[in-house]
Amino acid sequence: MKTIFVIADDDEAVSICQAAEPMEDWEGVELNGMDAGKMTMLHSLLTGDTFQDASSHYQAIYSGSEYGPWVFSIPRIVVERLATIEDEMEEVAEELAATEEFETGDWTLEQVEIVVSDLAASARICLEDEKKLFMWMGEM
Repeated sequence: MKTIFVIADDDEAVSICQAAEPMEDWEGVELNGMDAGKMTMLHSLLTGDTFQDASSHYQAIYSGSEYGPWVFSIPRIVVERLATIEDEMEEVAEELAATEEFETGDWTLEQVEIVVSDLAASARICLEDEKKLFMWMGEM
C-alpha cells in the first residue's frame, strides 16, 4: 500500500482523494507502510488517548471506491503534538517501534525514526502555513 501524507487546505480532501499522485499537486511525504492502525498508535502515544478512543479519528473521510484510494484527516491535536516533539522524537520513535503495530510489520527503529521525523516536519509546515495534514492511501 502506498501512503502519502499530504499538506493541504481543509477543503482539498476530495481533490486529494481523486489524485492518482497527490505529491504532483501538493506538498507531502511518502511513508509507505503507514496505515490507520499505525497512526492510531502514534495518536495514542502522543495524546495519552486509549487506542480505542484514538481509533475513532482514523476512519476514511473520502474513498475513491471500496478498493481505494482513501483519505484520512490527521487530527489537529496530533499535528500540534508532532510539531513540538523535537526533544522527544527519539523516545517517541522507540515507544512506537515497540508496539505490536510496528513489530508485526518488521519495522526497524531507524525506519520508525524516519516516519516520526518526517511527520514532525510535515506537522510544522501545516502549523506555519495554516494547513491540514491528510493521509492518502492507495495502490502502488
